[in-house]
Amino acid sequence: MRDSSTMMSVDYYGVDGVLLTEIVLYGRNTIMATKCESNVRRMAGIVVLAGLLGGWFISSWVYLLTAFAGVNLLQSSFTDICPAESMLSRLGLGC
Repeated sequence: MRDSSTMMSVDYYGVDGVLLTEIVLYGRNTIMATKCESNVRRMAGIVVLAGLLGGWFISSWVYLLTAFAGVNLLQSSFTDICPAESMLSRLGLGC
């Protein structure tokens, strides 16, 4: 599928039962495995909920964990460097 107004193409293909999405945007090639992406989102959700629960029941300082997760998500959207991906790959959990 090509969109000439934004110079973007999206191709879908499967490798070993994992659906991969290849997105080419402005000449930049990014391959995202849906399994890895869902694991990162799952980890971010757990960190945010743990920070909220810890802030409510333990100490208001634990809310900083939630702020850290938010800052991490924001910076990874700009830099494409995700500490959660590297942590999950070291643990062998799908990245």
